[in-house]
Amino acid sequence: DFVPGGSLEDVMKRVRSQQVSLSWDTRNRIAAGVAKGLRHLHFECNPRILHCNLKPSNVMLEEGFEPVLADCGVARLLDSGSPDPESSGSLYTAPECYQSSRVHR
Repeated sequence: DFVPGGSLEDVMKRVRSQQVSLSWDTRNRIAAGVAKGLRHLHFECNPRILHCNLKPSNVMLEEGFEPVLADCGVARLLDSGSPDPESSGSLYTAPECYQSSRVHR
């Protein structure tokens, strides 16, 4: 779906170039909205969903800077009977791990 505000990455580029000004209240509302979206995916959906690709370009902003999480293409579904993600270790693999055969821990 088309989101008129573009992505958070687009808006932050405009903030850095001083084309747009975001108040601290607006920034806080965006952050809280992202946290609520993640809470919904991680704990309220059945099955639970881990986004696995959260970044500014995947946070779309509707009118009034209301955030919408996008690009769940690498999301992982968790059965309600599966262990918590925290207890099963990290599901995230840094991109540099795929660039060479050496993995630093």
